[in-house]
This record gives sequence, structure tokens and C-alpha cells, in this order.
Amino acid sequence: MTRTKLAIIHHLVVFKASHLNRILQGTKEIEFRLSRTNRSPFRRVARQDVLWLKQTSGPILGKATVARVKFIHPLNPDRFRELKSQAKPTDWPYIESREAANYASIIWLRDICRLAPFSIRKTNSHAWVVLSEAPVH
Repeated sequence: MTRTKLAIIHHLVVFKASHLNRILQGTKEIEFRLSRTNRSPFRRVARQDVLWLKQTSGPILGKATVARVKFIHPLNPDRFRELKSQAKPTDWPYIESREAANYASIIWLRDICRLAPFSIRKTNSHAWVVLSEAPVH
């Protein structure tokens, strides 16, 4: 996927309720996505992009803007330790569960806001979807 510097892309990002609540309460401002394969959001999200925050099997409950991103590949043991050192202890179980990951996306969030719940049609099981436009709510 080729990105132009000025294009702002919208993303639908699915979270477990506990993680989403921490983001909406302002106690989680960095999102870590780790995978074995090259998949979204790796190199598909950029500064200024808009994230629509959706609860697993639920509605969209919030919105955030990407403040900064960092991509790591390959994710070797030294880089894995460095990544974990940037995380809060509440993120360690997730990070440790992805120790076999080869790709890491670290996304710093800003302008986090809670929205009135609304739903959009989602036709796949992916936890990160690049949207063609902002969802209508």
C-alpha cells in the first residue's frame, strides 16, 4: 500500500473491552500490535491517521488520532526487550504472549475521545481494517 504524505487514512481498530476502556479513560496512550506476518497496521498506519475504536463484538465507542508510529522488523530478542521496556506493565501479558512475533507496530495516540456508540458493517474477523472513508455515525 503506497501512502502519500498528506493523505489521512481512517482505520477501524478492534479491542477487547478492558483495553478499549483503558484507552478511553486516558490510561493507555500507546497501542502495540504484534504479528508473525506482515499485516495491518504494519506500515499501513501513519501520523495523523484517524482510528475508530471498536469493541470486540460491539459498537464503535471512540476515536483517536495517531501521534507517532514505529515499526520494527525483524523482531529479534533484543528488539523484543526494547519494545517491552516502552510498555506499561498492564501491556506486558499481551506482549509476552506474542513472543514469536516478527513484526511490531507501536502506535502513540492523541486526541482520544469517547463517542456515542454506533455500529458499522464489518464483514471479516480482522482486528485492524483500513477503511476507504470515515464511518458514518
